[in-house]
Amino acid sequence: MSTQQLPPALQPWAPWLNWFQPELAAQLGPLLIRLHPLLGRFRGQRQGGSPEPVGVDDLRRRGAYQHLLPSEWLLATELPDEFLRRAAGGEHLFLSPRPKAQEADRLIVAVFDTGPWQLGAPRLVQLALWILLARRAVEADGELRWGVWQQPGLWHSASSANDLKQWLAQRRFEPVANDQWEQWSQWLAEQQAGAGECWLIGHGLDAARRAPKPPTHTVRLRPGLHGAGVELQLRHGAMLRETQLPLPQEARGASLLMGRFQPEALPAAHWQDAVQLSLRYDPVISTHGHRVAVPLLDHRGAAVYPVGSDNHGKRRKSSRVEWGQGQEPLAAGFHGKHLRVLVSRTAELGFLAQPEMGTMARPPGESFAMPPGRGVLPSLTWLHTQNRRRALVLDAEHRLQCWVEPTPEMKKTGAVVGGFELVDTRVLAVTSVAEGEAIYAAVHGGQLVIRFVKHLKPEARCYNFSIDTAATLKTKVLLPAGRQWLRGFVGFAAHLESAPKQEKWRMFPPDAKAQPDHDRWDVALEPGVRAIGLIAGATRTDELALVLMHSNRREFMLRFRDRLQLLYRSPAPAQRASMCANSRLLAILTQDKQLLVVTIPDGSLRLAVHTRHEPESDGRYAG
Repeated sequence: MSTQQLPPALQPWAPWLNWFQPELAAQLGPLLIRLHPLLGRFRGQRQGGSPEPVGVDDLRRRGAYQHLLPSEWLLATELPDEFLRRAAGGEHLFLSPRPKAQEADRLIVAVFDTGPWQLGAPRLVQLALWILLARRAVEADGELRWGVWQQPGLWHSASSANDLKQWLAQRRFEPVANDQWEQWSQWLAEQQAGAGECWLIGHGLDAARRAPKPPTHTVRLRPGLHGAGVELQLRHGAMLRETQLPLPQEARGASLLMGRFQPEALPAAHWQDAVQLSLRYDPVISTHGHRVAVPLLDHRGAAVYPVGSDNHGKRRKSSRVEWGQGQEPLAAGFHGKHLRVLVSRTAELGFLAQPEMGTMARPPGESFAMPPGRGVLPSLTWLHTQNRRRALVLDAEHRLQCWVEPTPEMKKTGAVVGGFELVDTRVLAVTSVAEGEAIYAAVHGGQLVIRFVKHLKPEARCYNFSIDTAATLKTKVLLPAGRQWLRGFVGFAAHLESAPKQEKWRMFPPDAKAQPDHDRWDVALEPGVRAIGLIAGATRTDELALVLMHSNRREFMLRFRDRLQLLYRSPAPAQRASMCANSRLLAILTQDKQLLVVTIPDGSLRLAVHTRHEPESDGRYAG
């Protein structure tokens, strides 16, 4: 998070909060604001010894004779009686040296208990105190040194994000021993530069407070009752301050404690490939999130890249799917590990490298409309049963078609004839739910209808929704995916008519069926911002979140009901982007033809494919 993005209240901690991705910095902010007033002003201990002069302030009639003017000593040599007279009358002139100010020691020492009593929630508060004390030392023109209570005599600096990550790695599973603070205090006394402030942060502090040399400040942290936040007690001399602190979201807190300050990709997630990726079509993501396919520019086919490693931690290999001259892809989707492509040949339709799925004569436009070159390969949603496979595809005229594999009897006779069977008309969106089951949204009677389909036929289960204006085929619908649909209604988003270049979405959350007049809410996006997907349950709740692409085509965000969260910032402008609601992956094709795959909602980079960058000649991808 840059300094400009931080709210004014958090600007004092900008040098430290810039170590974190924006979501984590936003979670730490409230802790810093709550804790900062409790710490009080810096009050370092005075250094001992006599002050040394650093110059002359003035000439005075009184003073020590070692500061007498040299001319007065000359008078004592030449005219001793006059010297004595002046001494008796207080007429001598003395130098008045300027004493060096006795400054407090600017070193701050923080000793943390990293044992079992301080794991989890108290550790997050310790992290906020680490940042607060680091800034406190900088403001005092000093330095912060930190140590672990269970390791007396070993301290570290606190000047970089790596120092903070080193501190987070200091976990101990043994509690503090009774004599460990005495060892610390003895070791600190032996250092040439004593500490201006010494903070002891942990759980059991009574023995340390009764020690001959107690710390100047003690902070006791313990979980609140029923897991509600963390109770904090701060003592400094006779001063006692207490409060109860809220905690960040569980997922964000886990990232903080694991030292994942920024989204990082594992080394195995970076690929170097000599091919050229085409910007003509959106990337295709597998349902389980193990693979991503991108059409190639220099070949008639697509490259399939693995996301992550296999069960043994080995890096998977990439592969190619090629279609021949005269073949045009009409729809594509993963079935298991393999990319399946429906292609158009001279006079027929069929699946690439799947002769068992059969072929059919090219249908007329009134029964199947799939003009090539639209920039989006419609998704094939596979419905698999024990003996037959089916693939749902939504054509350009909003007809939901189902390609049915020929029966075993037909295959035995050699008549391997496949083809489409119509499922429903006026369909706006379709997505898979589970193996062999899918849902789709259609327009019937001016209402939005969400219907289940299993194997082939639509089921009786459905949900009907009305919006302010009658639903039409121009209405866009985003459906969240996942097995949650098997337990009941999950929610969806409908795009309403709005101003040019500005999208307005109406959100139908999971409980919209129970309270239809209260739980629906609208989202008006900024001009140029585009919604590319919808997920449910991004947090521990079932709340919906739109996946957005900013008008600058670099920033991708999550839009919840009450907040906007940055998901990922692309190093180059995105030319195409697609999202899989099942696997919760976002695939981005940048203008320089690099493929980036990001997980939702944590924004971590799972795959980065670096390829040759040459301009395309056909220009069909623009838009």
